[in-house]
Amino acid sequence: MTDRLILTGNRFEVYFRDWQSCLFLGMTILYLLPIWSIQFFPTQDGPSHVYNALIIKEYFNTDRYPLFQQYYNLNLQPMPNWFGHVVMAILMFALNPLIAEKLMLTGYVVLFLYSGRYLIISVDPAKRGLPFILFPFVYNFILQPWLLLIGNRLLVEASPGVTDKTGYFI
Repeated sequence: MTDRLILTGNRFEVYFRDWQSCLFLGMTILYLLPIWSIQFFPTQDGPSHVYNALIIKEYFNTDRYPLFQQYYNLNLQPMPNWFGHVVMAILMFALNPLIAEKLMLTGYVVLFLYSGRYLIISVDPAKRGLPFILFPFVYNFILQPWLLLIGNRLLVEASPGVTDKTGYFI
């Protein structure tokens, strides 16, 4: 079954129905430790994303950054990284850019693991131990797209309303 969150009085109490849910949460927390234990998390292009988010945040602040509007055009077309840049720009109003990046990376790890877990359990609820196979893919950029493609295929196969399942493997 699924985990449940119950509001009792002024406290939140989380009840886990099985040991796999507790272990999955514990491993997720362990996988977040590298992000939060060092000052600069090594990524391929993380600094450029942080800088793009800073430009979006300060684009209309012409008193402090007068050259941004002169050298940059704000492209409002939906581009692949737009969502992350806008979220980081919003976070930067309250937080340091490094903390905003760490929160984005944390969200990425948690969403990747728990959405994959949800997908696997929704396809076959009896395979509650199978989501642990996601952990090696968290920090592995080369293998992640293949895992997402396989997940897409599993979801299509599990969809009862889809009759022609041959063209859905993207």
